[in-house]
Amino acid sequence: MVALIKFFYRPFLDLYLEIYHHPLVLLVILLVFILISMLILCWQKKLASGIGKGILRFISIIIFVATFIFLFTYSIVIYSIYIEPNWIKVEKVTIKNTLLANAFEGITAIQITDLHIEEFGYREKKMIKLLNKLKPDILFITGDFITYPEGTELCLEVLKNINAQYGIWGIVGDRDGGSGNLKERMKKINITILTNEVKKLNLGNNPPFWLIGINGDNIPDEIKDVRTKVSRAPQLPIILLVHYPEALIPASDARIDLVLSGDTHGGQIGPLFLRKYWRRLRGVGGGSHEFIAGLYKMGATQLYISRGVGIGTHHIPVRFLCHPEITMFKFEKN
Repeated sequence: MVALIKFFYRPFLDLYLEIYHHPLVLLVILLVFILISMLILCWQKKLASGIGKGILRFISIIIFVATFIFLFTYSIVIYSIYIEPNWIKVEKVTIKNTLLANAFEGITAIQITDLHIEEFGYREKKMIKLLNKLKPDILFITGDFITYPEGTELCLEVLKNINAQYGIWGIVGDRDGGSGNLKERMKKINITILTNEVKKLNLGNNPPFWLIGINGDNIPDEIKDVRTKVSRAPQLPIILLVHYPEALIPASDARIDLVLSGDTHGGQIGPLFLRKYWRRLRGVGGGSHEFIAGLYKMGATQLYISRGVGIGTHHIPVRFLCHPEITMFKFEKN
């Protein structure tokens, strides 16, 4: 099955990315086909007398089909570059865990990730508008605030427009260039970056829970170290913020209730099953290539991977059938 997907999907993806890099070439080819079609329509009587009506009809059909294919492909490219990457969806996700349901009763908990802020553009303004409309009580940001260090000032400018009653809590991703400088600067706009740290939080009059945030440089060791700081009292659930989904396995061993992550961007291009196969073919994520988007469970531990808000120009900045997302959690008792 994997070989079959590779045979059909890889050439399509390569063509798609080539078109992305040279969209004007496709437009020129499309215009040439349209021009030829118009000339044939204008001169069909003269051409028919020279080459025959049957051949002329065949040529016309070929040109029509080719024009349609080029027009359809170009529309997909334009949609993937300019429309879907800015079409943020609010995903409502239900987590069934009695302890977390008690800790988050009456609380609006939101996750965003992979912002990759490089400008204060339409997508960033849309994100702010949606978040302020949702009115989060607590907001989790699971890494990749920026793509390049030059985006730090813009990132601060964007995020200072967002508020949450019980705080905005985040961790760094692989594009954030280390935690020190970013952590101090985020603190000035009331965003707490957890660097292999544990916090005990109370949301209103609800029972407390543990919030762990790790850097992800050595996930098993980091989880082991911070887990020793956490009380094993059964009434206190644990949420882990980590950029990388492969944390699910060591998190399950450490009996963590919920892991929130990002990093994958959901795969960006194609239906979910193709995104999973393509991730496997590229060898991304090691043995965790199946962890790409959505909710997963291993033992008593649940993992949610957000598709993220941004993409960043270090990747091909397109999305197709993989909308950016803001995640709103609902906690229910088992």
